[in-house]
Amino acid sequence: MLRSELGLQEQNPRSHEPWALPAPSKSDRSLFQEMRFRSQIGMYLNDLGLVGVGVEVGVHTGRFAEQILSQWSGRRLWLVDPWQHLSDYLDSFNATDEIMERRYKLARHRLERWRKRVGWIRERSEAAAKRFDQCACDFVYIDANHSYEHVRRDLRLWYPKVRRGGLFSGHDYFDAASDAALEPVFSGQAPPRPLTSYGVKSAVDEFAKSIGVVVRQTLEKYPTWYFVKPEGSARSK
Repeated sequence: MLRSELGLQEQNPRSHEPWALPAPSKSDRSLFQEMRFRSQIGMYLNDLGLVGVGVEVGVHTGRFAEQILSQWSGRRLWLVDPWQHLSDYLDSFNATDEIMERRYKLARHRLERWRKRVGWIRERSEAAAKRFDQCACDFVYIDANHSYEHVRRDLRLWYPKVRRGGLFSGHDYFDAASDAALEPVFSGQAPPRPLTSYGVKSAVDEFAKSIGVVVRQTLEKYPTWYFVKPEGSARSK
């Protein structure tokens, strides 16, 4: 079944970042000291020996999950997304329940070949986090509601689920106002009272400072932020 058969067209620029890049040689380990593009996350996780359980919070149609699974040697990737219209989600990715259901079906179809390695949790972030024990995950990638308050909450919900030495990460590492279509605006063209704003960077930087870690980011217009959880990090933080 093709996307057109499901009546979906992925036209949002934030869902079309290039990822079909040449795979670096495993012998060139210097490339894996940091991620230049989020498309390298699977190889980066392999290089760190993080091949157990991972979580992606905010899945959309499964494009990024496909990237991860095509390169990552991990045992299980859990995909968290309610795939429903949310009244408190002021973002261009929000849509009607009908469209959200189509996105869910497209994600299921796209990831069918990895069905033995994929788990589906069709819940909101806070409910899904309760399903995981402390330090149970090798990595967590957050790409859900991008408002400052929601990102701040997700960081506190999911950080305890990452094991020491695991990767904590997420998408769209920037702050911005929104335009009329609820897309981020980086110039002075935003309306004086935007309906929403994007506060990922502020929330992540504030959280990182509170636990004493340095945040890294990829070299993209819509960067991924990431850091390795310190070995001595308290479980409750």
